[in-house]
Amino acid sequence: MFCRLFVVAALLGSATGGFAGELAGKPVREFLDAYCVSCHAGEKAKGGLRLDGPPADLATPTAAAAWENLLDRVEAREMPPRKSAQPDPAELRRFTAAVAADLTAA
Repeated sequence: MFCRLFVVAALLGSATGGFAGELAGKPVREFLDAYCVSCHAGEKAKGGLRLDGPPADLATPTAAAAWENLLDRVEAREMPPRKSAQPDPAELRRFTAAVAADLTAA
């Protein structure tokens, strides 16, 4: 589990220099702001995963793979962590649908 997170963090950081969820616009950004950036922002982002930087270019295989891994973690309810605020089912559906649609279109 830790190894997978480390690989995702490394891919995201190297591929995108950090990223913001500009993929599908507002649903993604709102989800990241509400549930992710409190831990995954700035120079001390947990796991080295920054979600507050420039948008990911899903045309690059590394960025697309990193977002697929992030989507898998959210869908599996591994993130946000159980001790943190959790999205309601509608928020979760909007976020996952928006990210999945952009990954498919890329």
